[in-house]
Amino acid sequence: LLADRWRRVSRQGNRLDRIDVPGLHDMRIKVKKLRYLIDFTKTIFNEKQVLAWENHLGALQDALGTLNDGVTARGLIHGMMPTLEKDGAFAAGLLIAWSDGRTLRHRNRIGKLWAEVADLPLFWEAST
Repeated sequence: LLADRWRRVSRQGNRLDRIDVPGLHDMRIKVKKLRYLIDFTKTIFNEKQVLAWENHLGALQDALGTLNDGVTARGLIHGMMPTLEKDGAFAAGLLIAWSDGRTLRHRNRIGKLWAEVADLPLFWEAST
């Protein structure tokens, strides 16, 4: 089961540069499922290796979630803009710019976090 979940995550992780935001959201869900499975099976594996996976996957999942939150916020704010007065539209534009900057930082960070996960030893293979 772990090998199958990992294969699903790594298939997307190995092509991060070509995945759009909805695809990254899908990857987040796959990372979450892998984390849950690792947590469920952790008592039968090396605790130190499992903890490393949980920590790295957690950081990756959080960054992917923040990216998705930023894109969602942008869409919500953009949708409100036609109904706003001049000052409100200006403030909404500032929020969109802030959200875009935050989203971009997390998009760049995801590649680094993925590389750290991809370098971890596959502890479930060593146990077979």
